[in-house]
Amino acid sequence: MGNIAGADPVWRVVVAPAAALAMLIYATWLIVALMDPLTAAGPVVNAILVAVTPVSVVVGLVVGARLTRRDRDRFAQLGTTDVDAEPSIPA
Repeated sequence: MGNIAGADPVWRVVVAPAAALAMLIYATWLIVALMDPLTAAGPVVNAILVAVTPVSVVVGLVVGARLTRRDRDRFAQLGTTDVDAEPSIPA
């Protein structure tokens, strides 16, 4: 796979995230489609269980937007961990 000078490999930036998104969409569809046999609960409980994901997404977007307005530097640091760095183990 190609690697533009100074950029992350295509696998890490395009292929892996796209594959993860496809698998998450499929898993979500499968869980929603089979919610009744999975839980053996009533429709109210199933609706609450299914609603957890979209509610979590909305909460995350609101918190992210709030953090962006209040502290741009802290927001910019999110997800900047160097995954290729050696782990730091306290002596």
